[in-house]
Amino acid sequence: MAGSIGKLQASLAAANQETTLALANLNFDFSLVRLEAPLEYKELGASLTAKRRDAAESGTPHLIARRLGSLFGSILPSTPALTSAYGQRASQISKSSLVNPLASERYGPFQDYVGVDGTSIWAAATSGSAAIAVHLLACMLARVWSPSEAVSIWQELVAERKLEISSPGASSSNSLGNIVAANLSITVDQLSEWDASARAWLQAADSVRLTQIKQKQLMLILENVNIPVNTTPDPYSSVMKAWTMALTTMDCIIGGSAYSIRDGAVLVALSAWHIYPNLVVLGSQTQEVRQNDSLVNVSGVITIGLEGIDTGGAKGVSWSLPLAFLRYYGGPIIAERSMNTSSGRFSVAEFAQVAHGCTLGLWGITSHQLEEGLDLVKLVWECIDAGRHDLGLNNKELALLDQSWIKLLSGSADTFLQFHGDERRTNKRLIALGMRRPSLLAPDVSPILNLCRPLDIIALLKPESFDTAIEFLRKLVRKADIEPDSLIVLYANPFTNCKLSRQEFVVTTLFPSNDSKNDGRSSLSWVPTVTGKYELHSKTGQTIELTGAQVHETPLDSSPQQDSFGETQENANICWNNPPDFFKRVSTIESRAPVPAAQKNKSDFKHISSWFGGSPRKHEPDLEYSSSVYFSFLAGDASHFALLHRPGSAGSKNSIFIGLSHITKLFRGGDISPKLLYGFFDRAYKEKRVFARSLVAFASIMPIYTDMSNATISPHLITSPKHLGDYKWTAGSGTQRSLGPLKMTRAGMFACIGTMESGFIDFACEDLEQVMALSHGDSLYIAAPLLTDPSIRRESHEVQRVVGNIGRAGIALLIPPHNPRVREHDPDCWRLINHDSFDGKLENNFRDTSLHLGFSGYERPLVTSEHGGRYIEAFFIEAIVSAHESGRWVADLDILNALKTLKADSVGKAGNARVPAYNSQHADVKTLIPLTAIDSWHELLEPP
Repeated sequence: MAGSIGKLQASLAAANQETTLALANLNFDFSLVRLEAPLEYKELGASLTAKRRDAAESGTPHLIARRLGSLFGSILPSTPALTSAYGQRASQISKSSLVNPLASERYGPFQDYVGVDGTSIWAAATSGSAAIAVHLLACMLARVWSPSEAVSIWQELVAERKLEISSPGASSSNSLGNIVAANLSITVDQLSEWDASARAWLQAADSVRLTQIKQKQLMLILENVNIPVNTTPDPYSSVMKAWTMALTTMDCIIGGSAYSIRDGAVLVALSAWHIYPNLVVLGSQTQEVRQNDSLVNVSGVITIGLEGIDTGGAKGVSWSLPLAFLRYYGGPIIAERSMNTSSGRFSVAEFAQVAHGCTLGLWGITSHQLEEGLDLVKLVWECIDAGRHDLGLNNKELALLDQSWIKLLSGSADTFLQFHGDERRTNKRLIALGMRRPSLLAPDVSPILNLCRPLDIIALLKPESFDTAIEFLRKLVRKADIEPDSLIVLYANPFTNCKLSRQEFVVTTLFPSNDSKNDGRSSLSWVPTVTGKYELHSKTGQTIELTGAQVHETPLDSSPQQDSFGETQENANICWNNPPDFFKRVSTIESRAPVPAAQKNKSDFKHISSWFGGSPRKHEPDLEYSSSVYFSFLAGDASHFALLHRPGSAGSKNSIFIGLSHITKLFRGGDISPKLLYGFFDRAYKEKRVFARSLVAFASIMPIYTDMSNATISPHLITSPKHLGDYKWTAGSGTQRSLGPLKMTRAGMFACIGTMESGFIDFACEDLEQVMALSHGDSLYIAAPLLTDPSIRRESHEVQRVVGNIGRAGIALLIPPHNPRVREHDPDCWRLINHDSFDGKLENNFRDTSLHLGFSGYERPLVTSEHGGRYIEAFFIEAIVSAHESGRWVADLDILNALKTLKADSVGKAGNARVPAYNSQHADVKTLIPLTAIDSWHELLEPP
């Protein structure tokens, strides 16, 4: 019996050892075994660069695809129709040269990283059907969640699934594959790269012509849906429910089954997988949307109701989850996201419309005034453009005026007004989004042409338009709760054509007087004369009548001084001692005192506070006069036209309202001064008002992204707490004029692009001085001289976008190494060195030379987010550009110094001398310019 027990124990030990060895072998084989990809995916695989294909078949992407597929495969449904259809769609997208250009030498050292990032798809296709389903989930999560949130969800899924497999209740039903998968390591970095590849694929797939129109149409429909993905509070349960629901439902729809939407999971899948069944949209009217996707059986129709489950007012498809892996410390953070038109990345034209909406919103224009507001923007530009030669700008500044933010906004207004149908609706939503989120440009409503402060507009009227200005003011005040007799107007004397200065301004009442002498039909004006007196004029229509009997002498030293008008107007106050009877009658008695006989016939102004920021003095009565009337600045521009009122009188400027039509009428009538309007914007920028700075930043962004085909901007930019003009790159770049773009440096360009790509990271220019390229999403942004023949001059700050990436999550900032290495010269190769004089023959002796991009392994995170976050949003990575000859390493290039100092001359030119012709028949070629021919790397590494 004892012997039997011993044999049993030995048998168990042997079985245990065999299981352990089997597990070890399985663990080892996970990164080595490659399955045959389904036929539908073959074209995608063939379109990838060799580097991406190798990574997908045997690198980290393949490893993570197999491990995730093994971990979740046993609980996922079989979806053959979906797997086939998705492979066909991915292959179709990969054929587009727009998102998948053919890698070639014109991309220099970056050619291995150019093209669509289909790495995760090919890795999944060569790892089994379960891995394809895992990739589909990655696309769903990337569509709704930010990178840090999506990676946090992946971490929780992996942790919970492993716990589920290892729980005592599940051990009996677990297969050997499940047990092995639960013991495999899946790191945060691997999950981040898995998410990044899916995210890059989405960006590319959204922009190809095959899907672009259908995708926008789908997102417009989802804008009107108000439905959650599901309401399950547990992240693991919620995601698994949404995932399996989307897989099974889409498989059935592709096969021809109809489906009525009950939750948002299938809608997320539709947008993330780029498969478009026909839709029936229920609302006030039933609408059939025929997508005519050849991958879907015609009977596979989805019915969408526009009134879904209430999600607290969120628009679109929403998803709310508590994320436990988002931060190192603390409990789960409740994260909520919605998928609608504002959740997708913006093209440069779409971003312009959003900025347009922000501007209109900050100007106080409401959505029902949209077209009139767009018309105002165009009128503002037309006004400045018409007076461009009177602005005092030089030729360079005039050229910059054509790149100004107001011209850009005017252009986007023209574009919008030409749209019809779905295009118009889409762009109207973008403008409305900007109106709802004006904080992109400024924290609150701006005083620049703001309808909440309509009196500011009179500061922009032409000096000769004082008749229009007074009539304009009368209309405003008649509708406001202000005592008309409490107002006076000061404007530059039209008879002298001078700015307000000592004795050179006119004082007038705003409304006709009740004085019997002018029959109540005329306003009263006091006009300075050359003798230093103010003459009273009565104005009726266009006729000015002089009433010499009421001439009042004004002492020279009591008139407001030249430097008292024109800058800080809020402190502009005057005191009129011993005023005319008109003001004595309507004013409150503010001071009474005996009047010296010598002063009884005098009426003068007394300046009691600085018009340029001085502190106003206390209103104390002057004992020389019987009474005083005080007036303070209300609106306008004290340099040529100002409205003043008596403090304490009924009403205020806040009660004055003007319709948008009144302002546009002033522009159309030519009453707005281009010079004053330009100066208004110029002053706002110089005073560093955030709205003005933000618009200049907008003017800088537009040409950068317009020149980079298919580049997109993150929607998180409009929800960032920072305003566009507050980002560091706007201060770190050279300033030009107030309406034109900033003068950008290369560091400033990368800082700007990094902000636009992430939507929130505030890069400092001084931190990016060493950056030569940036990789994020589906884009490589490369210093343009790196992609250009040295003989072709490019501006040092130019950056070129190429479709591709280096396969890393987050924003990767590529920096070169210090003191790059060069191959030592081999003395044994002395026979290969000739250093012949140049004979005029043009020969390419470096055909076997190629440039390659590699990485040293050095990385440094850039602190970009709140303290305690797990996800690295941006980092520096040391990148080496090396030259090889026939596969043999020659040298690592000193990129940044080359960009600064390299001055190569094109063929036929050297220095300042022009060579008549480089050919062997030219007898004097050696005497023209003494040159040495370099015909090999040996001759270059061992110079003469």
